[in-house]
This record gives sequence, C-alpha cells and structure tokens, in this order.
Amino acid sequence: AKVRFSMATDGAWTVACVATTPGCPVTDTLHARDARDSANVAMAVNGAAPTAATSIAFTGRGIADATQADRIQQIDLAGNLPAQALRLEVPDFGGTRLCAPNAPGGDTTKC
Repeated sequence: AKVRFSMATDGAWTVACVATTPGCPVTDTLHARDARDSANVAMAVNGAAPTAATSIAFTGRGIADATQADRIQQIDLAGNLPAQALRLEVPDFGGTRLCAPNAPGGDTTKC
C-alpha cells in the first residue's frame, strides 16, 4: 500500500494512506506529530525553509515515488549545536538515508 509523508511549514507531520486498499483500509492519518515536538529544531526542505506543506509518497516496499512532482528529496534538521545537524536524503532510486552533514571527513555518517 502506498503511504504519504506530509510536512507542514510549522514542522508538524503526518503519515497517511494515499488510497484505500486491503493493506491500507483507510486514508485517515496513520501517525502524526504536533509542531510542538519539533519546536527546538530548525528545518529546511529541499535546501530551503518550508514555505508550503510538502510531501512524499512511498510504495509498499518503502521506495520513494519518483513520479511525484515537487516531492521532498531532502530534509535538514538542525538542533542547538552544529554537531546535532542531521539530513534525511530521499533520492529517486529509493535509498533513503539519514546522515550528518557536519560529521568529520572520515566518518561514515557524513553526507
């Protein structure tokens, strides 16, 4: 079943089924987080501050739907310290990756 991750400009997010199927019987929200959960985190989507709600759909196998126009390809999260910065990369081929843009050069978590 295809699900969609949607992110609001205030940092709130939801996961919901794209369509009703036997594997996903309702299109209601499956999981959500309030903006208060991300109050101390600065976010950027696709390299810029989110100015509109953005989303990305995933297949039942967890692969990003590359045919979706204007989909999320990258989410940058920054805490109070530069070392806390994280990036979620979602390339077209589906290999979603969480990495650290400020990690030292030889660190395997570096973006």
